[in-house]
Amino acid sequence: MMDPDSDFAKRHKAGPVVSIFYNRSGFEPMPPSTMAIGFATDLAATFIVSLLLSCTGSCCAGYWRRVGFVSAFGIFLALTSHVAFYNWMHYPADFAGAFIVDAIVGWFLAGLPIAAIVRPSQPSLQAA
Repeated sequence: MMDPDSDFAKRHKAGPVVSIFYNRSGFEPMPPSTMAIGFATDLAATFIVSLLLSCTGSCCAGYWRRVGFVSAFGIFLALTSHVAFYNWMHYPADFAGAFIVDAIVGWFLAGLPIAAIVRPSQPSLQAA
């Protein structure tokens, strides 16, 4: 496979290269469970980000720093998932780009209310 003169390499370069997702039994196009699972996973993700934000201390004391902290998760998601799919699975650039923009803008927009609600915890002063 790594030999550039191999039959596999030649066929791969010549194309077409196809990815197929196959489900033998089929399923409903958009059942309510899809929306419920999507909502639940997004809610769980916002709870995790909120928990991490609450632990940042003085590093994210300002509102826009907190928005930036939450937004960084969108950048992290875009890099580790959508850019990876573009790189390794050769998803089309416009397809991957749309998901990259969606992740970054989505987490920025989520960061606006999260940053207003969640404030980093202040260290308690306890006598030793």
